[in-house]
Amino acid sequence: MNTTESNDFIAETTEAALRFYSKQRKEYYVFTVEEMETWRFTFYCFVLPITIAIGFAGNISSFVVLNRKALRSTQTLVLLALTFTDTANVLSALWFCVTFTAKYFYREEMENLLNLLYPYFGSFFYVIWGRISSLLVAVISVERCIIVIAPLRAKIIWTRKVAMVCIAISYVLPLIVLTPNLLEYKSVRIYEQNLTDYKIGLRLTELGQDRDFYDKVFNVGVAVLRYMPTLVVMCANIAISIGLWYHTAQRRKLTEGAVCKMSSSDLQITKTLLIISLVFFFTTTPGTLVLLIQNVDPEYNFPFYRNNAYVAAFIVSYWLEILNSSINFIIYIISNKRFRREYKELLSCYSQKMPPQASKYSSKTISLSTLPTSENKSTSENLG
Repeated sequence: MNTTESNDFIAETTEAALRFYSKQRKEYYVFTVEEMETWRFTFYCFVLPITIAIGFAGNISSFVVLNRKALRSTQTLVLLALTFTDTANVLSALWFCVTFTAKYFYREEMENLLNLLYPYFGSFFYVIWGRISSLLVAVISVERCIIVIAPLRAKIIWTRKVAMVCIAISYVLPLIVLTPNLLEYKSVRIYEQNLTDYKIGLRLTELGQDRDFYDKVFNVGVAVLRYMPTLVVMCANIAISIGLWYHTAQRRKLTEGAVCKMSSSDLQITKTLLIISLVFFFTTTPGTLVLLIQNVDPEYNFPFYRNNAYVAAFIVSYWLEILNSSINFIIYIISNKRFRREYKELLSCYSQKMPPQASKYSSKTISLSTLPTSENKSTSENLG
């Protein structure tokens, strides 16, 4: 590469990098730079890590409990898939927090590393787990809706095979929709004027330069992976709430000869899954609304927002999504006796290392061995 070609390459690459990272016009700063830095630091270095720690421990325990024989069912299959996905989502958030914190100590090195990994992590791996989780919650809502509306035919409609197909679709659909994001940017070296020192920057690939195509990809992704699951969960929960009210009223009239078509265990698990769906709805709706407002904003032009209030809103909405992936185990414990019993048994397995009978004799032996010799002898004779 000669000097002229090198200078052209530098100008082109630097311009692309500046377009991506620059902050334009004074009215952009609704919050000052210092306020935004404090906002980021608080969430990414304190609030989010605490949420991640709770979520990781809770999801691991949920995975163990859901694999126990007493809880195996078609509903459990979806809950296991959701637990696995939530764990992956929490771990991706952990990686984000680690890299963000490391930037305070190794800014230049971490910026180079993040730019190197952005084509994969930034637009794909950080995103995909949350979208899979959204679809799985929609599947749970639909399954519960079928149980409530047609309880006598539910086992015929919602079979193990149907559950497995829905889980597979929940994983494959985001993979298909988000795969173009892996091909949008590439990492490049941005050389200084001496042509020796460089930084890692981002540059649009040949496919990424087709902005019309990526606008369509973005809109399809938001519609299919955000708006659609939220709408499905909302409609299904309305139907479930009405159905629960109807079946609860039926159970109250049992003394009058009415027949309740749903068992008490089905009613209980339905209430648990309804709470999970409602928590999903309230924790993901803020991010969905921000995206909707952003898309109708005439001054929005990715990656530039009208102002940095959008950035602050996305920080909070990201934390809410991680919170949603972290608290399902608390819902299981609080709202369902079967789950609560299985969690207690799991904890008792770890707390009791020896069987009760063996533990009893062990304590006797210890107490006897502490007695004086003469007392030991008389005690032994009494026991004999």
